[in-house]
Amino acid sequence: MKKIILTMAAALLTAAQANALPTNVRTLVDKACAQEDEFVAYAIVNTTRQQFPTYQDAIASYWKAGCAMPEGVAPAPDKVAVPVDGTAPALAAAEAESPWSGELETSADIRTGNTEKTNLLLRGKVAYEVEKWRHTLEAHLVSDEEDGTTLEEEYRVGFRSDYKLDARNFLFGELEYVDDRFSGYDYRLSETVGYGRIFYDLDDFYWEGRAGIGMRQDKLTTGQDENSGVITLATDLDWQATDYLSLYENADVSIAQESTIFQSETGLKSKIIDHLAMKAAFYVEHITDVPPDRKDTDTRTTLGVVYDF
Repeated sequence: MKKIILTMAAALLTAAQANALPTNVRTLVDKACAQEDEFVAYAIVNTTRQQFPTYQDAIASYWKAGCAMPEGVAPAPDKVAVPVDGTAPALAAAEAESPWSGELETSADIRTGNTEKTNLLLRGKVAYEVEKWRHTLEAHLVSDEEDGTTLEEEYRVGFRSDYKLDARNFLFGELEYVDDRFSGYDYRLSETVGYGRIFYDLDDFYWEGRAGIGMRQDKLTTGQDENSGVITLATDLDWQATDYLSLYENADVSIAQESTIFQSETGLKSKIIDHLAMKAAFYVEHITDVPPDRKDTDTRTTLGVVYDF
């Protein structure tokens, strides 16, 4: 009788924990429960807890209770004893999903003969994400030279750290350096802090927005220095239209007393193989106040190859 009562209590506890979890989270933990290799099971559970920090306690309880057991079957003793506090063996960590991700992009147009021309775009992005933090470093180079004359030369480096308040809200700090003498500026340096929110985070659609305040230091090609406070607004969208086709939009505006800078990149990626894709993108930058001999709007259309990891 005692064994039957314990079995029923365990089943009721499992059902209660299962109801507390979203379907997608419960599916991942059930997958861990189905593993015969405990190291793989460790890795799945701990990775799930990192990805869904809001449900960490519910995931742990559901796991300890034995997951989705067949009716009348008590949780296995080895499942109850398995820790879920991140102390899995080294092998489990190796099986877990890496916190590192990124992409490398390149496109080039090189001509010789009657016209000597070189057009080059290189861009790299790397991100490191753990339970409470996400750090992103991005850099790119654009160079355009024809018959020995440089027509465009731009360097950009940006770094952003996000601190996750919960699954959807975060605080961020961001640094950006831009060296683009053909825009009328020797360089631009900005430092901002602010708040961000993830509006949608679905399997096929992602949308976040950010708002911040900070400072910007500009060095014009005329030798003039500008220092001002800024207000920034930004948004990132990514839509996975099919298994092989995705579209994205990254836009931001930096509002300062001396000038307002608007940037937007709209792109399309077409998957070739697992980690390799073709990419077409349209980029526009508008600066409200530029030197008299410069245009206030630059656009660029690129077609290149992207490798993600």
